[in-house]
Amino acid sequence: MTFFSGTDISTLKSEGKDTNHFVSLIINNAGVYSAAITRKVSSKVSGTKVIDYNSFDDVHVEEASEEFTREESYIEYYPLNVIMPEAAPKSELELRLEEVRKNANSFINRKYSSSTTSPFNNPNIISVTPTSSIDKVKSDDLGAKEDNSKQLQLFTDKEMGKKVEVEDIGEALDIPYDEVHINPNIVFDSVTQIITGDIFSTYKQNIDINKWANNMETLYTKRFGSPENDNFGYWVDNLLDFIAGEVYDCKLVEKGEDFMWAIWAYDVLIELEKFPKNKYLEVFSKSLERWLI
Repeated sequence: MTFFSGTDISTLKSEGKDTNHFVSLIINNAGVYSAAITRKVSSKVSGTKVIDYNSFDDVHVEEASEEFTREESYIEYYPLNVIMPEAAPKSELELRLEEVRKNANSFINRKYSSSTTSPFNNPNIISVTPTSSIDKVKSDDLGAKEDNSKQLQLFTDKEMGKKVEVEDIGEALDIPYDEVHINPNIVFDSVTQIITGDIFSTYKQNIDINKWANNMETLYTKRFGSPENDNFGYWVDNLLDFIAGEVYDCKLVEKGEDFMWAIWAYDVLIELEKFPKNKYLEVFSKSLERWLI
């Protein structure tokens, strides 16, 4: 419950002197509101003043009348009804994001490593891949100079029955989704490669991405038969791992690779929501959520 205290009323009267109307809103931690509005009033009273009384021996006396005018100003205030607009229903992505954040400390078990090589031989680009699906090849075993080459394997250690150690990364990062965004060209390239299933595709090519999206379910069914096909799920995870490995934004990577990947995944998910929904696209979206924190 909220109410206007003596101090609040004094504030109303004080602030109300300087404006035609002054609105004051009080809210408590439970989200209960009280509001009031002031108005400046000028009052003018005009009339005739007559004095009469009974005197000794009950004689009635009436003195001469006089005309008078009395003016005064004061502040009035009235309570207001506060009507809160209904909150817009949250999207599936927002609900999922809340769930991921809530359980972040319990379920974040991804470890990442980086490589200084890139497909374009650009030393300024860092390629990253979840270490849960790779094994490092030691340079000493190869008899070569030290490098960060990696041997890919089809199945993760967990799938092969090996013990997987979980890295303690402390508290989950507080990612400012919707406030910070990755380079949009990276997002558009990722979306193009996801919908076409082609890592060579880019948004700059003459590709009718909307046509691809409309035919996506038909094309993927011909290839995989069903979105429940395990082979399709493995392929999606590996494709996204590869695409994520090529993601690099110099502004975001300064805050950490997990931070950069989370922003990338969220922005890609938002862009994918603009296309017609289908079961195959849902599998991609579910896999992308691995990077959300």
